[in-house]
Amino acid sequence: MPTIHPLAGQPAPDSVLVDIDALRRDYYAREPDVTDATQRVTFGTSGHRGSSLRGTFSEAHILAITQAICTYRLTQDVTGPLYVGKDTHALSQQAFESVLEVLAGNGVHALIDLGDAVWAHPLTTLRIPVWILRHLHEEDGHGPASRRALAAGLDPWTDRCDLGTLTALVPAAERISCLHRAESWRRLQADVPVTRVDEPFLRSVPEWLVDAAAPDPYASAVAR
Repeated sequence: MPTIHPLAGQPAPDSVLVDIDALRRDYYAREPDVTDATQRVTFGTSGHRGSSLRGTFSEAHILAITQAICTYRLTQDVTGPLYVGKDTHALSQQAFESVLEVLAGNGVHALIDLGDAVWAHPLTTLRIPVWILRHLHEEDGHGPASRRALAAGLDPWTDRCDLGTLTALVPAAERISCLHRAESWRRLQADVPVTRVDEPFLRSVPEWLVDAAAPDPYASAVAR
C-alpha cells in the first residue's frame, strides 16, 4: 500500500525550505574545489547538476561550460545562433545571465524568449522538433523519429520518475505547454512593437489557446 507523507497537502515548514538567498550568494562567492571530484563539471544525460551550497553548481561552473561550448563551436566552424532558455530553478536567472555574458564576449548570437518566459521543460522545448517531424516529415507522432525525440526529451527526468509514468503524462503536458506559450506571447506582444513581430505570430496567443483545446495540439500550420 502506498503511504501518504504527513506533510502532503500542507504548507512546507520553514525547517525543510531551502535558503534562496544563501543559494544565490554562494553561486557567485563559492569557488569549486577542483581536487574534489564531486565539485567538477560532470555531464550525464541530464547535463551538469548540483547545488551552490555544496560547491557543485556555481558561476565558475557555468562560465567554464559556456566557454567550452564557444571554443568547440570555433573548432567546428559553427557560426549560427544559440538558443538559450531557463526554467524555474532558484539559480536559473543567475545562470542565464552568466551564460549570456560569455556568449556576448565570444560574439555568439544568442536567441532568447522576448517574453522572458521560463521553458515548461521538457515538453515546450520539444514542440518545434515534434512539429517539424509531424508536418515536414509526415509522421503521426508515433513514428520512430518522433519516439526518439520524445525519449531524448524525457530522459533527463528519469532520475525523478520512471519513463513509463513520464510518457503517460505527455498528453496533458503538451496542452499545458500550449498555455505556457500563449502567456509568453501575450507578454511579448505587450512589450514589443507590433511592427517588430511577423504577421503569423500576431495570431499566436489565440492560436495557442486553440491548440491547447484541440484534439491534436500539434495541428497548427505555424511552428511557433
